[in-house]
Amino acid sequence: MSPTGKREDRARLRQIASGAIVFIILCLSSSVAAMEHSQAGCPFISFHHALEKPPTIALQRTLLDARSLLDTTFGCDTAHRISGAMAVEIHLEYAPSDEPGFRVSGSTWQDIRRITISAGEPGEMSSGIYALLQEKLGIQFLHPRQTVFPAYRQWPLPEHFDLRARPRFAVRGFHLHTQHPTELEMALHQPGSESLQMVREYIDWLARNGQNHFQFYLLRTVDRHHWPEHARAIVDYAHQRDMGVGVMVSASMLQQHAFQLVKLLRPERYSTQARRNLEWLMAIPWDAVILEPTTGEYLPDMRRLFPGVLEAIERMTMDEFQTPLFYATHVIHPRDRIGGGTNDIHCEHPVDPRSGILIHTVMCYDLQEPLPGVYGNRDFHWMRERARCEVQRRQTWYWPESSYWVAFDNSVPLLLLPYLDSRLRDILLTANMGLDGHVTFSSGWEWGYWLFDWSIAHWSWQWWHEGQERQPLPAGRLHHLAADGELARLMERSLDLQNHFLKDHELLRYLPAFEPFAEAPPPFDFIFQPRPERRPAHLMKRASATEAQAVLDGPVRQLEAFAHQSLALIATHQPRNGLERELLDGLHITALRALHRSATLQATIARREKPRLWHQPTPSAQQHLEQAERIRSEALSIVRQREAAYRYPVSDIASRRQSFTAYDFGYLYPVHELYFWQREEEQVATGRFDMFYRTIWNYWRVLGLSGLW
Repeated sequence: MSPTGKREDRARLRQIASGAIVFIILCLSSSVAAMEHSQAGCPFISFHHALEKPPTIALQRTLLDARSLLDTTFGCDTAHRISGAMAVEIHLEYAPSDEPGFRVSGSTWQDIRRITISAGEPGEMSSGIYALLQEKLGIQFLHPRQTVFPAYRQWPLPEHFDLRARPRFAVRGFHLHTQHPTELEMALHQPGSESLQMVREYIDWLARNGQNHFQFYLLRTVDRHHWPEHARAIVDYAHQRDMGVGVMVSASMLQQHAFQLVKLLRPERYSTQARRNLEWLMAIPWDAVILEPTTGEYLPDMRRLFPGVLEAIERMTMDEFQTPLFYATHVIHPRDRIGGGTNDIHCEHPVDPRSGILIHTVMCYDLQEPLPGVYGNRDFHWMRERARCEVQRRQTWYWPESSYWVAFDNSVPLLLLPYLDSRLRDILLTANMGLDGHVTFSSGWEWGYWLFDWSIAHWSWQWWHEGQERQPLPAGRLHHLAADGELARLMERSLDLQNHFLKDHELLRYLPAFEPFAEAPPPFDFIFQPRPERRPAHLMKRASATEAQAVLDGPVRQLEAFAHQSLALIATHQPRNGLERELLDGLHITALRALHRSATLQATIARREKPRLWHQPTPSAQQHLEQAERIRSEALSIVRQREAAYRYPVSDIASRRQSFTAYDFGYLYPVHELYFWQREEEQVATGRFDMFYRTIWNYWRVLGLSGLW
């Protein structure tokens, strides 16, 4: 037997042994013990099953987790009978069906409340158990490090109820984009017990929200000697929770420390490099490998440069290592790539029909709406049609974003509510198109961005309450946090306001900061985010009086209108807890950002009178800059409040630190002192608008040119 086979056998035995221990503990905890208890009103809750064989390890873990969550909710040991306590029996039964999903129903039998959870397979049974806790009992799994528990003095559910759900996609989960220094970037790459616990928290959150897959981007800076054991422990735990794990690697991507199977300038055959790296990687039992086929954004894929390399990687992964492979796609149209052209429509297209594909979109835009130049696109129509084509011939997963780091949303910071309705519309569309999976590209959870991932997880299921289908709403999850609906109504009105100003009037050209290459000279000023129609340098030094007045009458006036209407809306709601405070802080700082951009735009235009670099700002420009500084100071006070409530240490996510990524800081470091805001003020004051002015980006590391060899 090979060493790999022996390791797999030992791991299997460990799983069986741990499963047996878990099941014994579960049986003991569910036994009826005649004992008095001082906490009146504590229900006695027992689990029963009529399964043909003992529960799987994953289902056993779910049951133990559910027991712990119930005990916390009721503030007592719900597994032991108390004199006069209501008895609640939760029965599990497999009910094979033509449709996947589960059903949770309530009934009464001899004064015992009986809840029946039926499903066709263990993973859906687990989802049904967590749906009982979240949808009916109100235990809200909104963040890996924050669960909201209701406080009950007695059993709250009626005698009879009916809840049914079916998954919209066979594969439901999230891609953690660890090329960015987000919450779990270090934990996924740095071996250690604390790291493993952090990843387990996230896997538990996924399981509790009905997800069955997660993936992350492996970086080439990882310690290749010690990391595999850490990765194997992550995958083992995920499998114990019925969770598939995918790892994303590149054929030879240069930028942002992507793990490479091939280095282009290394004096060694590409097939030899690919085989050696795959043998190292596939010692871990991944459920999927996601392949990045390009050498970088705006660069051609490997097939155009070196025919046969990608095909060999596909064959080795699927034939020799027996692991499904998926191609990652980009929203950069082939015609816009270096070396691209109108005939290059099959860019990023797998050769092997067994290979799957991930259809990507970015930012808070959906597959059908017009775009203000996102990655040079007028819309994502071509990606939508590509999905329609691919789903007919291979496994096709939709791969949208719930945040876009670098300089667009949570790094500014902005709370962009249009992510809610864009992601919901796309879920309904792609489910109707028959896509096999929905894997959300996630880049951070603070500043309210947990709401987007939590909502997406819920929308990946179709729900029926009391026989009536429950139509999903963009702010629907907030009804679970505030039963009176006041918070949800506030967010719905804020969403309408943001859609009107940020999308319809295209203020998303102004609220984000300039991304690193937006200020590069041509031809290196590649388009990523929406950009203003007139750049600051042009406004200050070359714009006509007509152009300047158009900016004052258009974007400046609209930014102020958006800010004032947002602030008036926020003032109507007083936060009742920390979660509401976080969401209102996000809306508040977004409104202040609009006022700040209005002030810096007016200062830029006021400097037209003396455009030469060595002149000081005019009195009018100085007045606008002072106003911008006052607004930034107010926003900084909100940042300090939020940092005190971050769920991960500020030193990890909002400070300078060592990183496996191309960035030597956490993803909220630019927020800590509102770097982008202050830089924009100083750019106007000095007249410098180049990419090297006060930059925090290490361009050599981001471009990753050392990855060539």
